[in-house]
Amino acid sequence: MSQKQTSRPDKEIYIAHHQEQLTRWGDSVRAVGYGSIESQQVRYSVLSEIGSFEGRDVLDVGCGFGDFFCFINRKGGHLKSYVGVDVNPNMIAIAKKRCPNAVFEVKDILEAPVVNKFDFVIASGIFGLETPNWEEIFKKMTTRMYELSKIGVSVNFLSAFTPGKKPADSHFADPIEITDFVLRNLSTKVVLRHDYKPNDFTLYIYV
Repeated sequence: MSQKQTSRPDKEIYIAHHQEQLTRWGDSVRAVGYGSIESQQVRYSVLSEIGSFEGRDVLDVGCGFGDFFCFINRKGGHLKSYVGVDVNPNMIAIAKKRCPNAVFEVKDILEAPVVNKFDFVIASGIFGLETPNWEEIFKKMTTRMYELSKIGVSVNFLSAFTPGKKPADSHFADPIEITDFVLRNLSTKVVLRHDYKPNDFTLYIYV
């Protein structure tokens, strides 16, 4: 196994998984981990309720096809700027075609510099896959997103309280443990949302 694979198995797993889904499903919501458009829209709605996006700068981490940008536009929001980043170049290529008015980059914010800060940093589904280094990457990525935000971070997770059988390749996080890490290490201004879907929760982490 190469050094790259050893140090960042999460990235290798993410790219391989979503490339497989892209090949299977094309540029549909299933390729980016949502069971349906309705499921995606519910999550986006909750993510966007962190605050007003009017005239704000937004960084979308793990942006996939840029669907969150389209969601905000459909709601009539007028962003000051939007930057979407993803480690999968094929998804970024599709995002650029779908949303020519937005900025998309192939980038890992843990490894590549991000010059500017953003009012809001958004991340949907980036912690949903099981990886050997899940806890390490969760802590590093959440901390980095918080460092890049001027108002707050809105990020979702699969919930450990999900009823029924859970897929082995998915990571179901304990919302109490996640919130505890944020409170102790990043900010005491935190909102936990576990009220919209039984298998999902969202954190708003305010600066």
